[in-house]
Amino acid sequence: MKTSLQKTGESLQEYATEVERLANLAFYDYPATVREAMPLQYFVDGLKDGEIQKAVRMADVQDLKSAQLYTLKLEAATQASRRDRQSIRGARRTADEPCESRLLKEMEKLKEEMKTIKAVISNQEKRNFKFWGCGGTGHLRRNCPRARKEENTVSSSK
Repeated sequence: MKTSLQKTGESLQEYATEVERLANLAFYDYPATVREAMPLQYFVDGLKDGEIQKAVRMADVQDLKSAQLYTLKLEAATQASRRDRQSIRGARRTADEPCESRLLKEMEKLKEEMKTIKAVISNQEKRNFKFWGCGGTGHLRRNCPRARKEENTVSSSK
């Protein structure tokens, strides 16, 4: 029992089942509290991953089942963080390459269409404003055709 360690490739469930089986055989005549505490200690001592072993020791687990659940969570979190780091590394490698995403191409098209629509609206607004002096549309005061006619008639009468 003391030399039982988690084997390479052995899952945590298999290891916990084996520890529990061996503890039941070794401590069958001990009180129930001892039969619950001993498998927990042997389970933690035999874990192959040192970080998980330390974390389980620091956690306040009371029995083998809660220790097994805790180690499964830790193992899943460790594996997930490894995958996340690998995907981030992969993203860094491809950051210099142009993105061929269909969504990004569509967004660029929409940006261009928006610019075109904005320019058209801006030009329409410029053409549709009314000059307050003569009431005509599409010109400024300095370009007013009526003001020029009046200036020409005033200067010609002088």
